[in-house]
Amino acid sequence: MTPDYPLPILGFLGVLVSIYIIYVELHLERDAEYKPACDIERVGASCSRVFTSEAGHLLSYFGLVPRHSILDLSNGQAGLLFYLFQVIWPNLTFIPSKHRARVQFLAALGSSTVSILLGYVMVNQLHEVCVVCTFVHILNLFIFINSFRWIRLGVRKSAITQKSKSI
Repeated sequence: MTPDYPLPILGFLGVLVSIYIIYVELHLERDAEYKPACDIERVGASCSRVFTSEAGHLLSYFGLVPRHSILDLSNGQAGLLFYLFQVIWPNLTFIPSKHRARVQFLAALGSSTVSILLGYVMVNQLHEVCVVCTFVHILNLFIFINSFRWIRLGVRKSAITQKSKSI
């Protein structure tokens, strides 16, 4: 098995979660009375408050794009794109594995950074617990770990190849 094999599986899980997030966001826009399954009052968890917050559109939250513009993707939409990348990228075998591993690692590093930032906003600014968001953050951690393993194995293989060529 190649070191990248878990990434499409993790990506597929992320696609499913992102579709659910987008589904909840659309229902919340259309129906103010809608109560998503991820709003768990018993434990004080509210994904709907997190999804509809300003931080729910990270690009406009940081002023990178105008609010309500076509580029103002919700975090669920951006996540869907990222997780589709996770499914597709490792399978593009016409690109050398070393290059795929590096790009994958940079993407995973970016998503992990965003997860840390959004986790901070969720806990310290919104004072909310979001079960779906927490799952996404854990998923991003696993993607980062597997991306690191892939790049590290590639470096190790290169070192072994160089040794065998010098012998």
